[in-house]
Amino acid sequence: MKKIVSIPCVALAVAALCPLVVAATSHINYTASFDCERLVIGTEELGENSYATVNYPGLYNPGSPGQPSLPVQYLKFSVPYNAVNFTVESTPTVGEVFSISHPVMPCQGTAGTVTAPDAVLYGSGTPFPVATAWIVDEGMVAGENHVVTVAVTPVTCVQASENQYQLTLMERIDLSLGYESSDTSSVYPLVRDGRGLREKGFDLTRKVVVNPQDVTANAVSVTPNQLRSYDENLIPDETITDSVTYLIITTPAMSHSMRRLAALKRQKGIDVRLVSLNDVLNDPIAWHGDSIPRGVYSYVSYTDDAGKLRQYIRDSYLHNGTEYVLLAGTGIPYRSHDSGQADMYFSDLITDWAYGACRYGAVQVGRLLGTKESQSENYTDKLFRYELNPGNGDYSYLKRGVVLESEQFDGCSSGLVPVMNPSFPELTLIAEQVDQLFPTGHDVLDSISTNHYGFLSSFNSGTPAYIQLYGPDENSRNYYLWALSGVKNMPNVTDTETGNGLDLMGNKAYPMICLSMSGKTMSYNSYETDNVEINLGESFTMGKSYGGPVYMGMTGNDASGLDMTLFADEFANSFGDVSTVLGDVYYHAKANYSETFWEELVCRHNYLGDPALDMWSDTPQKYSGVSLARSDAGVIISGISPSGTIVAYHSNDGTTGHQTVNTTSVTLSDVSPNSTIMLYKHNYIPYIAPLVLQNVTLGNSQYVIASEVTAGHAVDNNRTRGDVTVPIGVEYEIEASGTVKFEGGFKVEKGAYFAVRPSSYKD
Repeated sequence: MKKIVSIPCVALAVAALCPLVVAATSHINYTASFDCERLVIGTEELGENSYATVNYPGLYNPGSPGQPSLPVQYLKFSVPYNAVNFTVESTPTVGEVFSISHPVMPCQGTAGTVTAPDAVLYGSGTPFPVATAWIVDEGMVAGENHVVTVAVTPVTCVQASENQYQLTLMERIDLSLGYESSDTSSVYPLVRDGRGLREKGFDLTRKVVVNPQDVTANAVSVTPNQLRSYDENLIPDETITDSVTYLIITTPAMSHSMRRLAALKRQKGIDVRLVSLNDVLNDPIAWHGDSIPRGVYSYVSYTDDAGKLRQYIRDSYLHNGTEYVLLAGTGIPYRSHDSGQADMYFSDLITDWAYGACRYGAVQVGRLLGTKESQSENYTDKLFRYELNPGNGDYSYLKRGVVLESEQFDGCSSGLVPVMNPSFPELTLIAEQVDQLFPTGHDVLDSISTNHYGFLSSFNSGTPAYIQLYGPDENSRNYYLWALSGVKNMPNVTDTETGNGLDLMGNKAYPMICLSMSGKTMSYNSYETDNVEINLGESFTMGKSYGGPVYMGMTGNDASGLDMTLFADEFANSFGDVSTVLGDVYYHAKANYSETFWEELVCRHNYLGDPALDMWSDTPQKYSGVSLARSDAGVIISGISPSGTIVAYHSNDGTTGHQTVNTTSVTLSDVSPNSTIMLYKHNYIPYIAPLVLQNVTLGNSQYVIASEVTAGHAVDNNRTRGDVTVPIGVEYEIEASGTVKFEGGFKVEKGAYFAVRPSSYKD
């Protein structure tokens, strides 16, 4: 029979946003429960010694190198926006005590080296850790939802005698998180205009905290006398007159092709703003011009171009509802952090980066490298193919994934593989096999070209030019996968293979998503610092006819192999549970990442590609039986299935909208019959309706994605007749996947630009 013992413990941590006037302490209570039957105790060799491994399913084993590796659960608590001076008290209840004959495996440092046990910790005779719960950090989710993270360890260890060790598992730990309330005039949350925008942040926060019922009550009460935010003049209202959900900032070389990407988002009913970098840097909002009150943006660390860009994004987040940002083109400013670049600087909009970074993002930021328009076209081609026609109809490949792992990262993918298995039941591990010269670059490329995969992850030593797959062997040979097969100008690197570059992946019709755990494969200044013409991340996303639309990787060298493993686990656990939108998943994984070197990883690991991309998690299905009836009064759509389909529209006058439909038909009243119509839902191939243009002057420049197109004076008998005119000064371009017919009454005035191009996402 188990002996039940209650042990009171107290761990103290003080955290404050700034010096404050505080009130009496309040508490949030929570109980963490653990099952003795789920604890997994094993034995593993490390160097010349044997150690006990201690694992609990779903929990990580973080810690500083040399400390005992024990499972830890991270719990996030929603606290009032003005809470400070946090403490946590824990009362554990012992569930079972285990005797083991080996010391607990010590946490390891950099992959490829062996870290010995800390002699003081292992030989003290004092249980480790001393406290069963402690505060990790705090931050603002979605700008205003105050969250505190508490670490809980259900297992303690101690050396009982010379050759005997003891593990104690707590079957429950009662927690009490204490805090005090501050003077609200000193707190600086970011409160966005509009109740709907705030509610999105509340929903996200509810998904990640243990007390979701408290989220709304803990938020800022937005009356002018109660709130002082960064924006002292901000009085949130319920209506946003200029909504910008998706902000694209681009260099001139990328601007035309980004029109194409913006069109896809608009036709999904998403409000998009496409703006040039030059316009951003010269906007008074970015540089605090005389038209902007000086007190509005007082919490500013930098006034260089990166600082101006951040200010612009921050203003768009607050007042236009921006959720996703794409920085398109080499030359977009970046913020350096230690050995890499940190786009978290543009995602976290609260922290004063002069004094440190943050792991909590307000907006999801993606970036594209490249200096040529052709590269931008390559990118949108693979993005369109991934979203609209993956595998040319052979959707089965989206259920397959591949993980690369070299010997020095042995076992690092162990957490990623099982968690991703529900989405990718056919998950292949291509691991280094010592003394067998496997894998070579050709082995990896052959597997990709033959089997096709929807997901790729790499746990290998990396540089901007290559990742190392194997080696060295007894003849000091190494095997690599290069950014480009014909560009191998890295000094002191001898490659025995040829034709082993990403450009030979053979997956044009099968674009995939890459989560790279390899070091420094996508730095933004590879050419200047490493003399590399094109790095792996840029090649994967911007190369022609291979790769895929998203590459998540390192802009600097990783702090340790363990860090990368835990981040991969966080990503896998977030996928599906929080969202399938990659930017949401990615930044949520960063917020949850709670290792010793969190700042290095959060800053150096970045996102190339569309941050709003919805990643396939099952074999896609297609819409069938959809029909449209257009009239002067609007559009009637019938045959909608399944329930929960999003119906979106966009018209030439700029009207954009979408709604979730739970019926088989819907009437879009007062929507122009000349609008584009798209139906979509997660794991469904978007349905793009035929476009029928009649009785309209296309007075705004536009890029249109269509299936079939018919245009003319009298092509639809249900509508008022009239010509279709493209007037002088307008650029109107149609990308069509089906037939295009122009009948009488279709006019393009002299001085206008009109073009039709076939869809490149269909072969």
